[in-house]
Amino acid sequence: MRASDASFEQWLHAPMDEASPDPRFEVRRARPEDFEAIFDLVDDVFDMKRPRAQYDWLYRRNPYGLARCWITLGKETRKPVLDIIILDDFALP
Repeated sequence: MRASDASFEQWLHAPMDEASPDPRFEVRRARPEDFEAIFDLVDDVFDMKRPRAQYDWLYRRNPYGLARCWITLGKETRKPVLDIIILDDFALP
C-alpha cells in the first residue's frame, strides 16, 4: 500500500463534524466505488463526455493518490444528486 493510499483510508474513516441539515440527503466522503457515478455527474453538469482515462488518472492514479471529494446522495434513491461543484486547480494531464 502506498503512503497516499494509507492517508486516503485515514481521511475516509475520520469522524465527520456534521450531518446534512436536510433530512432528504446524506453527505459523506466519496469512496473509490463512487467515482464512476461522480464521473457521470460531472459529464452531465458540463454537458460533455470526457474520456474515462482522464477521470481515472485524476481520481485514481495521479501522483497524489486517490481523490478526496464529497458526495451528496438522496436518502431514498441512494443516487448522487447535483450539488455545488468547486474545482480547485482542476487540471487533466
